[in-house]
Amino acid sequence: TTAARIVIGRRHEKRYVARVTCLTTRAVYLEVAFTMSTASCVAVLDSLVTRRGMPLEIHSDNATCFVAAAKEFVGPHGFKPRWRFIPPRCPAMGGSWERLIGVVKRALEGLALSKTPTEERLRHSLMLAERLVNARPLTDIPVDPEEEECLTPNHFLLGSSNGLKPEATLADWDPRRSRDKWDEITDAFWSRFVSEYLPTVSARATRTQKTRNVEVGDVVFICDDDYRAGWLRAKIVRVLEDPESRQVRQVYVQTADGKEFRRAVSRIAPILRANEGAVL
Repeated sequence: TTAARIVIGRRHEKRYVARVTCLTTRAVYLEVAFTMSTASCVAVLDSLVTRRGMPLEIHSDNATCFVAAAKEFVGPHGFKPRWRFIPPRCPAMGGSWERLIGVVKRALEGLALSKTPTEERLRHSLMLAERLVNARPLTDIPVDPEEEECLTPNHFLLGSSNGLKPEATLADWDPRRSRDKWDEITDAFWSRFVSEYLPTVSARATRTQKTRNVEVGDVVFICDDDYRAGWLRAKIVRVLEDPESRQVRQVYVQTADGKEFRRAVSRIAPILRANEGAVL
């Protein structure tokens, strides 16, 4: 959260900007919180669930309101997400969301937001900033104009980087094929996500350039082929190093339910480093 001062009539009041980051698509959600209390935190989560859906797992620091909200927040049909806290006084462990603080601030600066805006102006600016941040490229920007545009978080939220949908007439709509067409478009986005974005967070060593080996304690995604169903998060509990190259080739990972799997390094993507914080 970030504090902001607004003007209401002749008096000034404080508001807080709550930021939520999806650790899979890197999409950002911005909301105004009236206080740093537990009630405001729960209200922000309710708004998030209404607009973006229910998260299965939440990561945060150890702020008092977060600790209390983890006990009180209940989603639709009584569902409670798993809430994981980073170690106290270790903001580097939350690098994947802390890094976006500066991105959001630069987006707001570009909107020429005054130091004491009205509450309506603040909410409007946050929505515009959210749209700008979610339009940022996740993959390389193509040089050839004929190539497909780079992937952005908005592709997974809105279907395109700017939210525009292709023109279609009622005569083109076929109820028997509309679901198949939507699945085809979504599968195409995820296929590009795996082939273009995933390698940027899971760099491989080459003959001329070495990369940091994964270590015991790293939190990773298990990148199995059924990625549309949702990748499992797991923690590395054992590594198998190649004696010649000194590079880790295989790992044993353990999921939250205690199950262990053996995977090649090419089938995992680091999320949180054990010693260095989050991979961005």
